[in-house]
Amino acid sequence: MDTSTILALLGGGVGFCGGICGFLSLIYQRKQTRLMQEQMEHGRSEEQTYTEWVVKYDQAIEALIKISPGCVFIAPAKSVAAMRVVFPDEALRRRIQRYLGRRKFFSNKFEPCGLSRELALSGFIQALIQEVLDLVEKFKREHPDWARALKLLRPV
Repeated sequence: MDTSTILALLGGGVGFCGGICGFLSLIYQRKQTRLMQEQMEHGRSEEQTYTEWVVKYDQAIEALIKISPGCVFIAPAKSVAAMRVVFPDEALRRRIQRYLGRRKFFSNKFEPCGLSRELALSGFIQALIQEVLDLVEKFKREHPDWARALKLLRPV
């Protein structure tokens, strides 16, 4: 074999390796593009979920602000804190105070905790917010007079 044949074979081998590398690069690039598209779609979905739960959080806080300082008259001259009537479960009231906000002692106003993005996307917080909203709706249906007194319903 002469030198020109060896150089031609060597050049062909290098060209063949370059072609395979180009092909593998194309496959890798397509995978990366697909991965980026999936990440963008996931980001959009997460943003939409975050927005939905922030709206629900605001609704729950608005209801808690109205309920927290209120009381309900269950008999003549006998009243009970509205929080105890709307949310009869003590454990739920503790979770509300820990994760959503608490009533200030001196002002008697409900002061909400801040809702971070991580908390809004947490399944536990979402379940708590939904439970608060469901119980408020149940209270409105079952006790419309008390709900109007607490300004949860508009006056008739």
